[in-house]
Amino acid sequence: MEKKALARYLAVILLSGLSFTAVANTTHSKPAPILSDINAQGISNNTKGIHNNTKRIIYINKKIGEIDSEINQMTSNFSNDIEN
Repeated sequence: MEKKALARYLAVILLSGLSFTAVANTTHSKPAPILSDINAQGISNNTKGIHNNTKRIIYINKKIGEIDSEINQMTSNFSNDIEN
């Protein structure tokens, strides 16, 4: 008789623990994101991507300007060498 009582008591404890866990998971968990949150996150990621791409483009344009200056200097030096 004691074994049945202990088994029932253990079952009640286990089941109450499971139901408590289920309630805790449903009531205290973070709600599903709404569409505006998802869109805001996507816009934020896109903005960061555009910013990074803009920085790369600025860097590339700067390098192109430096190369143009070097080419102009080399052309000028070459022209001076031919004239002399």
